[in-house]
Amino acid sequence: MANTTTNINHALGVPSIIREALKLPQKNPKLSLSIALLVFLTDYPLSLSHHLLMSPRLMTLVDNDSDYNPTDPPSTNTGLIISIESLFFIALSVLSLFTMSITVHASSATYTNKHVTLHDSIRSTLLKWKNPFVTLGYVFLITVAYALLMSVILGSLMLFSSGSLFFVILITCVGLFLTVFYIHFSVIWMLGLTVSIVEDDCYGMDALVRANKLIEGRKGDGFLLMVMLLLLYVPVTGLGYVNLVDDDLGQVGRVVGGVVVVVLTCLVKLFGFVGFVVFYYECKKGHGEKVEMESLGYAVVPNSALDDVDADLP
Repeated sequence: MANTTTNINHALGVPSIIREALKLPQKNPKLSLSIALLVFLTDYPLSLSHHLLMSPRLMTLVDNDSDYNPTDPPSTNTGLIISIESLFFIALSVLSLFTMSITVHASSATYTNKHVTLHDSIRSTLLKWKNPFVTLGYVFLITVAYALLMSVILGSLMLFSSGSLFFVILITCVGLFLTVFYIHFSVIWMLGLTVSIVEDDCYGMDALVRANKLIEGRKGDGFLLMVMLLLLYVPVTGLGYVNLVDDDLGQVGRVVGGVVVVVLTCLVKLFGFVGFVVFYYECKKGHGEKVEMESLGYAVVPNSALDDVDADLP
């Protein structure tokens, strides 16, 4: 039997959302461990392939950086690196969307006390693959458009800067302002992807519009949550780059470092996915929407029903 909760007046702040996201996997540890293992086993082969293909080329590019001449034509090595990185970016995006869908589905079920297995989450992901995929397509187009807009604005300012201190400060401030807006949009995009996975008939632009409505009144919390995730993700990315180009590590060091980087990346990703599931439900509660919670082994009886029973007693 389901228990409907609309806890509007007790919305969780960011610290409480983080604690809830850390505790949520403990409610179904077997499922959480299975998902973590699945994410690692799907991420590691791709990361290993990226390492084997890109490490020697990036090392060559770094070694030749001191001999770079702006008048030289672009090297074929640079073009090959861009092509390979683009292919890996697409593969990583698709893989991340797949693992996000599984994690969000499982976390949503765990949050509402529903019992699901890894098989159930994979099956649901395959049945509803179009929903998050279409939403991701809109996110990609908006991201590209915003990146082009940033390039045009900052590039135009640089053309007129002439190296003056005023323009350096202006470009820095404008860059920070655009970055803050990008982080704000990222919150909507992540919440929109969560909506398209959890809700059956809401995806694409509809999911992004719904996410924008859900986040009303919680924009500050969403921004802080995203900043925290970025602060976790950036050092891991930097560690991965060092592991890729540092030739002092040796082959064994690279392999061990690669495993560590992939494990950390998987943990940050999983934490981010679970965190946005909790944030999604908190936003729903804040707008007075019903969240159906399955009862844990007993029926939740409304007070009115108890009053009726008392009235019938002699």
